[in-house]
Amino acid sequence: PTVVLYEHSHLTPQDRRSAQNRLESYGYAWHELTNDTIGIRHQMLGKDRRLGRLWRQVVAHASAVKAEV
Repeated sequence: PTVVLYEHSHLTPQDRRSAQNRLESYGYAWHELTNDTIGIRHQMLGKDRRLGRLWRQVVAHASAVKAEV
């Protein structure tokens, strides 16, 4: 799929990292939100400028929210 979203809050730290490694091995960029991880295929970020811009906005927003907490 182009986008993957899953809840990571119930995973152990080891399982969480394993899932992130799996995303990377399948060519996904990923970012942790508060309770979820979102992944998007790297190749799609380069093909669709709107999608790339949206991804950067999601990452920036999520980072700002984490900084406030």
